[in-house]
Amino acid sequence: TRHQKASAFPPPFPNGWFMVCRSEDVANGQVKEVVAFGRSYALYRTYPTPTDGQRRVTNEVNKHLGIVQMVEAYCPHLGANLGVAGEVSMSTNCLKCKFHGWEFD
Repeated sequence: TRHQKASAFPPPFPNGWFMVCRSEDVANGQVKEVVAFGRSYALYRTYPTPTDGQRRVTNEVNKHLGIVQMVEAYCPHLGANLGVAGEVSMSTNCLKCKFHGWEFD
């Protein structure tokens, strides 16, 4: 049997699931900057689509039906913080940099 040395724990990276925001605090199409683990991230919720399997009832019920995503905050093009200068494109449902239109899914 192989044994791992105790000095190898804890690992040098986050190991597990960590809550950075409550799901209901992010509405469809909303983008937020989140700082966690000493780094900046862009947290956003896509718009619901017919393929999400959700039926549309009212805006109040549907405002949280999109999918929550979290990506590194900085645009690789020129370094804009997508948590501040990002928006969810209604046509592609991707996170879009407001400066030059680059999109990330």
